[in-house]
Amino acid sequence: SYVEALKWLANKYNIEIKEDRERTPEEIEAYSTRENLSVINEFARDHFTYNIKNNEQGKAIGLSYFIERGFREDIIEKFQLGYCLDESNGFTKQALDKNYKLEFLEKAGLTKDVKKLEGEEKTNAEKSNEDLVALEATLQQAGVLKAEGNENFLADGMKGLTAAEQKVQEASIAGDRKTLKADSVIPLTMAVIYLLLMLYFKSKGGYKPLTIEEQEAA
Repeated sequence: SYVEALKWLANKYNIEIKEDRERTPEEIEAYSTRENLSVINEFARDHFTYNIKNNEQGKAIGLSYFIERGFREDIIEKFQLGYCLDESNGFTKQALDKNYKLEFLEKAGLTKDVKKLEGEEKTNAEKSNEDLVALEATLQQAGVLKAEGNENFLADGMKGLTAAEQKVQEASIAGDRKTLKADSVIPLTMAVIYLLLMLYFKSKGGYKPLTIEEQEAA
């Protein structure tokens, strides 16, 4: 409302407003909630603008996108444009580490159910690890990869990579798996054709050696 906007501006510029009556507990609670939401939104703004200027993924995806759309860097800076990293709950974890309450993060629409996100993250991590182990086994069977005595050494190779680098690596691995599957179709098809040829010749009586005399007599 108009009155609330005046109070907010006065508080922002440290101007004391004398009121004729004391506020009710409900009004105090509502005011406190608005203040908390304002502070959290400022934190989110700073977090996302930092990402687009200093994070490798933020610069490679977010900043390059705005520049390609014709936004100058001074415009990006002026309007405080930012970038949210491709992480399920990275922002939420940072906010909680800074002692911001989950209740207000949810009210501000800046996060979802943390437990649900952590469950999804765990499921995705387990599936990713299963895919890596399956790929390793496929490569070992094909003779392309030697066993190193560590069934998870491909997953261990992901350690130390950024989230963006991990996604690139995972995409590369997924592509390799598809290529291996496609390549395996060729020898399988040849084997089927060879088997069909054998069955065909067998149906004709099979292979019979012929001498020159027999061919001339025929």
